[in-house]
Amino acid sequence: MIYTGTHDNNTSRGWFEQVVAPDPHKVERLRHFVPNPSAESIAADLIDVAWRSSAALAVAPLQDVLNLPATARMNHPGTDHRTQPNWTWRVQADQLTADRAAWLAELTARKTREEAMG
Repeated sequence: MIYTGTHDNNTSRGWFEQVVAPDPHKVERLRHFVPNPSAESIAADLIDVAWRSSAALAVAPLQDVLNLPATARMNHPGTDHRTQPNWTWRVQADQLTADRAAWLAELTARKTREEAMG
């Protein structure tokens, strides 16, 4: 199994913006997997890496499919819910676009075709 994230970590975009982008060494290490990482593309790039893996199951949180920033994070483990609200993010209907669905369907179909040929 491979996944780009869970309910307990930052979104891929949030992780890139807050942890990776400020550190040139981390950006360079990431280039081994994603040639041109950027905040605008990192979630899609990591989903592509996951979908191309040999794992039997690949999972991506909806926040990554939608390329959302850290503000869409679901949970901050170990925090007091009275001071750090958790589980408040909700997808909005207008975020579920035909373009995003088509992109994910194409990526999934490409992976399925690669397995059939491979």
